[in-house]
Amino acid sequence: MLDELKILGKHSLIYGIGLILVKGIGFFLIPLYTHFIPPSDYGVLEMLDLTGYFLGNFIGLGIDQALFKYYNAREYETDRDEILSTGLLGTSIFGTIVIFLLIPFSEPISLLVIGDGKYSHLFVLFFIAFLVSSILNINRAILRVQNRSVLFSTVLIANALVTIMLNIYFVAVLELGIKGIIYSTIIGSSIFAIFLTVLQLRNTGVLFKYDKFIKMIKYGFPFVPTGMFAFILNWSDRYFLRIYSDMESVGLYAVGFKIGMIIVFLINMPFSFIWNAYIFEIQKKPKHDEIYARVSTYFFLILCLFGLGLAVFSREIIQIIAAKSYMNSYTIIPLITTAMIFMCLENVFQVGLLIEGKSTTIAIVKGSAAAICIILNIILISIFDRMGAAIAVTLSFAFCSFTVLYYAQKAHNIPFEYSRLIRIYSIGLCLFLISSMVSFDQLWLNISAKIIIIVLFPFLIVVLKCLKEDEIKFIKGIIKSIA
Repeated sequence: MLDELKILGKHSLIYGIGLILVKGIGFFLIPLYTHFIPPSDYGVLEMLDLTGYFLGNFIGLGIDQALFKYYNAREYETDRDEILSTGLLGTSIFGTIVIFLLIPFSEPISLLVIGDGKYSHLFVLFFIAFLVSSILNINRAILRVQNRSVLFSTVLIANALVTIMLNIYFVAVLELGIKGIIYSTIIGSSIFAIFLTVLQLRNTGVLFKYDKFIKMIKYGFPFVPTGMFAFILNWSDRYFLRIYSDMESVGLYAVGFKIGMIIVFLINMPFSFIWNAYIFEIQKKPKHDEIYARVSTYFFLILCLFGLGLAVFSREIIQIIAAKSYMNSYTIIPLITTAMIFMCLENVFQVGLLIEGKSTTIAIVKGSAAAICIILNIILISIFDRMGAAIAVTLSFAFCSFTVLYYAQKAHNIPFEYSRLIRIYSIGLCLFLISSMVSFDQLWLNISAKIIIIVLFPFLIVVLKCLKEDEIKFIKGIIKSIA
């Protein structure tokens, strides 16, 4: 079992290093944006991102999921180059057609999304930026399929460095605001999209097999509605905030949401990059169900540790990185962090459905959660504004995660360690409640006290026997090897 954990850990670490560095680099963009862009304009930028998330799910056609299936399928071992080339070319061509059909309708789209047609010029630029970004993303998906985690992380970091330098120039020097951010995306994504496309096609050849593309669409397209439901869960609150409040509220909410989502980028994404491909390999191992359960416990433990850090230091993070006009965005971070933990848990809770081939159930559950999210947004945002949106997304993800668990266990029972999971979460919740009572006049005193609270988490995990003896020995061995 520890060998499986080492394989997962190795690739997750490489992906994680790339994502951590990228998010660390990107973290500097928040002070840049908040000092040169008022909250209302930041709200406009968030609504553009909302449009991109929606389009990305549709244009992708679920091809990234199909690549995982067919690239690793035994019957297609000799056709791997055709699979990769067909997926890349098919997605790129389809995306180009869709974007050029949308550009003439930029004004009505601006009116629908933002409530004002004057931003139509930004949508034209954004559509172009989105197209090159989507081509870059399918190339990244191919690198994940090939388990080329080092190249994936290298490109990710290089792209982030180029983009942040361009952002500094366009936003801080030329003061182009949102337009400058979009210019940076177009240039940065184009450079690396071209590089990776040439690299991939040189290795595979320019191959497009219509029959294989249709098969990939048939497999991947059912993931599209699942993505649409995920879109509603993650993004619909901005739209309702725009309707019931204003663009400034959207901007403040967006900053707090981005901080809460750090846990997704630092922990969930590196893990899921290898986990989604490795689930079916684990199934071939003896005691595979026990491996799924153990991995789930470790994953949840790490989520809670990092989530606790974000929740405890939410106010201090905003104080340090953002302009004063964004200060109130910290209030939603603990709830958003909790929502993200629930969302991340779906990765391990849905295993039973995936290995039994019942992905349709996931779509149905997400659809139900999306409907609940819309209802909660309408009710809670109109009363509690940003906090209502945070409550709505947290309850919706909790429903989605535990409902997926229920149906997954019915499909294929996995011996999840519920007792340990509850104890881990309870420790984190108690420490957060204690931290909420910490209030000193000096920032350094607040930070010092909260660091002590965070350190208590691993201490209590050991004292309250949330880890087994072999796990403690394993961790000590890793620490000694590093030291």
